[in-house]
Amino acid sequence: RSSDLGKSTFNRHLINRLLNEIPFVEYLECDVGQTEFTPPGCLSLLSISEPLLGPPFTHQREPRKMVYYGENTCENDLDRYIEAVKHLFTSYKRERPLIINTMGWVKGFGLMLLVDLIRLLSPSHVVQLCVKDCEDMPPVTPEYIHEACGLHTKGKSQIKNRNLVLSNGEEEPMEEDGDRLNFKMPTEHKLLLVTSEFSLAGDRKST
Repeated sequence: RSSDLGKSTFNRHLINRLLNEIPFVEYLECDVGQTEFTPPGCLSLLSISEPLLGPPFTHQREPRKMVYYGENTCENDLDRYIEAVKHLFTSYKRERPLIINTMGWVKGFGLMLLVDLIRLLSPSHVVQLCVKDCEDMPPVTPEYIHEACGLHTKGKSQIKNRNLVLSNGEEEPMEEDGDRLNFKMPTEHKLLLVTSEFSLAGDRKST
């Protein structure tokens, strides 16, 4: 997992910066373990109109829409997690900028889940926080998202090969997950790669 990289601080700064220009900012909370506006274990969609001047306990508020997931990790039920995010995202009207807070779980299934979320939510910009000389995850460029395999979706190369005729003459069956969850290949997003020069960044043992 990637932790202590400043994700929460960055989100607060971004919200406050946007509120200097516009009256409201939409916020989609996808991190069940480290929520900003609700108790942990909840996924939520909120409209933010006031600047954030402290840690989460100073600005708890009622979301516009919320799903009680009930755990501080989604590892045990990834399908339910994806369905909850989809349920919340359907209420976003695209009238205001939307900030999406994803989890710090970026290895193994966590990275595959992130690929699915980017394809599902199709953001215009992705901010990736990382530590210098640490390769926790590859840069999530548009090219990577197009090629990578998610939990419920296939990359471009896998899609091309999915309908190949097998050696016995039968066609390879399509997987149901991608169709059932209505994923789509995303539009081109802009990746903003922020690298920390501090040697102890992301090292929870140092705190």
